[in-house]
Amino acid sequence: MSSIRNIVTAVLVTAVRLPKGLAMAALMLLMAMTFLDILLRSTVNAPIEASTELSRILLMFVVFAAMPEVTLRGTHVAVDLLAPVLDRVGFARIEGLILIGSAMLMYWPDQKILTLAMRSKSYGDMTEFLHIPTYLPALCVFAFMVMTTACFAIAGLWLLLTGYSFGFERREAKEW
Repeated sequence: MSSIRNIVTAVLVTAVRLPKGLAMAALMLLMAMTFLDILLRSTVNAPIEASTELSRILLMFVVFAAMPEVTLRGTHVAVDLLAPVLDRVGFARIEGLILIGSAMLMYWPDQKILTLAMRSKSYGDMTEFLHIPTYLPALCVFAFMVMTTACFAIAGLWLLLTGYSFGFERREAKEW
């Protein structure tokens, strides 16, 4: 069972590596662009015209590209008020059911984002300064959301069937 677990973990870690790299690159670009925008605005009164558009697009990448890994690692914000009580009845299995339920609920926003992207494409919407078709960032959000939904489902099924997470280190809450 542990060899299958290692193979599944390796495949999933590899699958979320590209979005994670995109998120890191977008964050670095966002920081560099903000620095240059402030520097140019303050010194020569010449701000980067498209900084607002670029900030929105890069922030979208930072948030949505990181979601699959955050979901897979279970490092999202969680408050486990009932964890001590539920530990006795198998908290891992309950968490697996919650993850599967979350995957089912993610279907609606996934479809809504795709619908909005296709509507934007049919209208020919473009960003104001850079004239980037607005459906392209929306399709990127859709792809990341579908990956997140798949991570919810896979992690939930794995927890439900085996009672184990994927072996990532989970940070435990510290006592105050």
